[in-house]
Amino acid sequence: MSGTLKGRTIVVTRSRKQAETFARALERAGARVVALPTIETVDPESWDEVDDSIRRLAEGAFDCVAFTSANGVEGFFKRLRRLPSEVFRDVRVAAVGVATARAVEAAGVTVDLVPESYTAGALATALGDGGGSILLPRAADVPPELVDILTRGGWDVHEVAVYRTIPASDEDPAVETVRAGKYDAVMFTSASTVKGFVGMLGIPAELRASATSPEHLVACIGPVTAEVCSDLGLRVDVVADEHTSPGLIEALIARIGGTIEG
Repeated sequence: MSGTLKGRTIVVTRSRKQAETFARALERAGARVVALPTIETVDPESWDEVDDSIRRLAEGAFDCVAFTSANGVEGFFKRLRRLPSEVFRDVRVAAVGVATARAVEAAGVTVDLVPESYTAGALATALGDGGGSILLPRAADVPPELVDILTRGGWDVHEVAVYRTIPASDEDPAVETVRAGKYDAVMFTSASTVKGFVGMLGIPAELRASATSPEHLVACIGPVTAEVCSDLGLRVDVVADEHTSPGLIEALIARIGGTIEG
């Protein structure tokens, strides 16, 4: 991958604590990275429901735990006061994708299920029809798609917020870089990064759905993120086939070579 993005300026919109590894991979590919965090992750307003869900999990109240992001894993495990082997005994564990699965296993818990496509809908399909109780530690105020599908499939769904996503400050100097159009591509890794970007900058003229701008590309990690872009009026140029950060970089590399001049 070395040098394949040489001379390109790429805007990374992930939260600051998540952006470092992603930025390093882009830099290894030769890119100049502009870090523009459009969101921040913070604790939920209360930990009461999370702590209660951990107690119930240890007591055997759930048949399955499904993690939908690495942030969700971090938020849940930061409240664990017992050994994972005690809390997660005799329970099936699912993760939405490989990065989330790695975070779970790094915390000392074996993952039993990862869907082939790393989306909430694919996770629900992979879990299949229920009849048991499932715990979903995830962000506050997320779209209800996963819960709706699982409920229709017969699962008793218990959803707990282990973190919140809030807009980042718009005082970052990188805001002016984007406003001036001094970039080649902007990368979105979640629906919340898209919403944060639009809240911070509006819709730049070169990124509008009605614009054709080969000098500026919009790259999305997957179809859900791309759909939010379209709904908000952003053009979508690249959607990763593999819904991971490396997959997004590879997709941008495949597109950028013959598209961007300069």
